[in-house]
Order: sequence, then C-alpha cells, then structure tokens
Amino acid sequence: MRGFVWKNNNPRNGGTQTLGSSSLEESPDYARPAYPDFTDRYHSATTTQHVFLLSDTLTFNPRWSLLLSGSENLFTVDNYSKTGSRSSNHDDRGASGSASLMYKPVENVTLYTTWANSMQQGDTAPAGANNAGEVLDPYRSHQVEVGAKYAPHKDLLLSAALFQAERPFAYTNASGDFAQDGTQKNRGLELMADGHVTPNLRLFGGGSWLDPRLHNTSSADADDKQVVGLPRFTASMLAIYSIDPLPGLDVNGTLRYVGRRPTDNANDSWVGSYTTVDIGSNYRTRLFGTDTTFRLAVTNVTNRRYWSNVVPGALTGYTGAGYASAQLGAPREATASVQFDF
Repeated sequence: MRGFVWKNNNPRNGGTQTLGSSSLEESPDYARPAYPDFTDRYHSATTTQHVFLLSDTLTFNPRWSLLLSGSENLFTVDNYSKTGSRSSNHDDRGASGSASLMYKPVENVTLYTTWANSMQQGDTAPAGANNAGEVLDPYRSHQVEVGAKYAPHKDLLLSAALFQAERPFAYTNASGDFAQDGTQKNRGLELMADGHVTPNLRLFGGGSWLDPRLHNTSSADADDKQVVGLPRFTASMLAIYSIDPLPGLDVNGTLRYVGRRPTDNANDSWVGSYTTVDIGSNYRTRLFGTDTTFRLAVTNVTNRRYWSNVVPGALTGYTGAGYASAQLGAPREATASVQFDF
C-alpha cells in the first residue's frame, strides 16, 4: 500500500503576457514585463491518492512464466476558488493492472509481451484558462509492448521492443476551459545494448523511433499531428574503455542525437535536430589507505548551440494556441573532481 497528498497553490493574480514574436534561432531580448505578485497565493486544489498493490510471478516451467500485477486506486480531488470556498469535489476509484508473458526458447533469449491498463491523476489547468489551477478527473492510459532480449554472453545484453501507449489529451479549448479532448497515441520501436563487447570496451546505449500523434481532437489543425516537443528519432551511446597499462584508468565518450521537434499543435513550427559529444576519464586508486577516484569531463565538446527541451506552454497541458516553451542546451563545460570513499 502507498499513497500521497498533493496540494496545489497558485498565484491569486496569475496570467499570461505576450512579449512579442521571433524565431527560436534568433530570439531578441525583450523588456521585463510587469509581473503580478506571485507571493500572493491561494490554495487551489488538493489531491489524495491511495494505492493497494499486489503482484506475483507464476513460473510454469523453465521456459514459460507470467508476471501479474494489480492495484486498486482511490482518488479524492478538491478544487477551491480564490475566496477559499470549495468549487468542486469528486471521488474516483478504479483498478489498474498489467500482465507480462515471458518465453525462453533457449537459455540466452527471452521473448515477452506486456499489457497494462492504469488509472492516473488528472492534469492541472494552466494559468490563463478559465479553470486555472483546477485538477481534472483521473484518466486511464493503455499500453501494449512486445519485445526480445538476447545475451550473446554473460556481460552483454541486447534488447528490442515495439510498443503503443494511449492516453486522453488535455488542452485549453476555444471556450477558454482546460479539458480533456481527443487522444494522444505513441507508437514506437526501441533498441538497446548494454555490456562488454571486448574485455576492455563497454557500451551502453541505443536508439528509438517514436510516432507520437494526436487523434480525434476538436481542432482540425491539431488532429493527426505530432505531439509538441517529442522527436521522431533519438539515439545515444556511451563507450567506456579501460587502459590495461594503467590499472584503474578508463576513458569514456558519449554521442547523443535528438531529431527535430514541433513547437505547436499544428506542426507549423519546428526546432532542428542536434548532436552532442561528451568525453571524460576516470582514475581509481588508493591514497593514504582510502579509495580515491579522480574524474575529468568535458561536455558538449563542439559547443553546439541547441534547444535541449521543448515542452507545452501550459503546466501539464497545452495553451489554447498550442504554443511551447524551450530551454537552451548547456554550452561546452569542463569539470574536474576528486572523490574519497571513507
């Protein structure tokens, strides 16, 4: 059993302001807006959740096994107005469950399929919506996955998975209300590798292809479009190489790629893809009888300028216009550290 209580506090005079328009590649400096008093807050909502969990693995024989998991979710949501009076209240309960069927045709190969149906906490209406700060009703998400895991030897694991996840889509509609409307469906393929390809070289990484789309929305511009901030392709690989002539010394490098991402629901605007490279080295030894590790790292070696994170303009959903916020990626940075393990 587990649970939590989540209390929302929002500015009493919150809102949105338009500073101007520009491209993400050439963003000018805007004059500081007249911010409201964000310290004047009111208690807008309280969400209480209790979850009762039960899981077990059934092993039928050395080749077949079944993992079952179930839970009962209890939600209580109280929304409050700026005057402190309770504006709405709802109690919801529902079961969540998952099942994974696993088959081992040979000792080093596992095939599996997983189904999950879960009840989750509702999204919170953003500033600017008529119901700003209100927590929506809980929603259900559905996921199906099939995959395989292959271990060529004990120190290397390769995996592949196909998946589909579906959940309701919430945004601020033309009437100014933040509400669930339509469905977000993510379909994808993921490939991963983790382990030693030689005694000295270890690799960890992989790539994914994702098709995140909106369906059955009330906006024709957004229907069947890619979800804001989510790329189609991502890939990363970390390589660590141990130097035999100097025991305790290794060098490492990370290559990371993120594809282009839409910045609005209609997919009229995009930020470009980017690739970054990180390098580093670790040296483990003993100083004065204490395990010691020296670390040196350089991130974003090429000093690539990029947008690391593109998120919907709302707190957990979309603004009425479907705009997004973006965060600049960190520039080149070099760090050195020493760790003593007492």
